[in-house]
Amino acid sequence: MVEPISSGLTLPYRFREESFRYYEVIILGIVKAFPSVTVVLAGVTGLTTTTLSCRLRDAIESLGRYRWATNIDMDRFDEIRHLIVVGEREDCVVAGSREAVRAWRKDPPIIQSNEPFSVTPSNRNEIGLIALLAHNKVFNQPIRLREVADPESIVGWLSNSFDVLVTVDGPNSLILI
Repeated sequence: MVEPISSGLTLPYRFREESFRYYEVIILGIVKAFPSVTVVLAGVTGLTTTTLSCRLRDAIESLGRYRWATNIDMDRFDEIRHLIVVGEREDCVVAGSREAVRAWRKDPPIIQSNEPFSVTPSNRNEIGLIALLAHNKVFNQPIRLREVADPESIVGWLSNSFDVLVTVDGPNSLILI
């Protein structure tokens, strides 16, 4: 059920839109990957695993209750919302179906390559999250951002905001190292 927001109502901080926005790209990833697992390294966010898992659950609940404008597929979100399980591991938070979260082990294959890993971000928030992950040295290889609108302004923003090397790799394509 969608709860109306009256003009005099002040939501608790954890359910406010600005709190949801911080986790929006993670929820987008969860919805796209479900029932598979989405893993978020707590250190990248600067939060403990407990805080990250609690705030992620709050953001999922906030989106369900207050229907913030978003690029998340809301039909799919509504279909799986109550099936999403958020669990904590040593230094990360794992979200997905109950079965996938239970089965997940922290032994993913390590990919080391000089060939860029290609990604097509759908908005500036996703580009920022990818840059933050690159800034924190989460990736072991370059990242190619495809279909980037206005790449020149994105290059400036990323170069000034993150410790990453950004190069133009053709029209609407960037590489982050």
